[in-house]
Amino acid sequence: MRVNKTQAVLWMVTELFKTKRLRKEDVLSEIEIPNITFLRYIQEIRAFLCNFYPYYELIYVKSEDNYQLIEE
Repeated sequence: MRVNKTQAVLWMVTELFKTKRLRKEDVLSEIEIPNITFLRYIQEIRAFLCNFYPYYELIYVKSEDNYQLIEE
């Protein structure tokens, strides 16, 4: 599905809060964005969490090849 930036980032944040995980491949296929855009959106989400939810951190887990939302 084609979406604008706001919708894409909101979808990603919603998925993170629902499942605590985000796989790049799933996002790229669901919202049809390029890899570099995905990485930019991850940076935006990290900044959002830092400003509004400082007790959460978004980390990349290489062994599972996904991003995970952890509560500190």
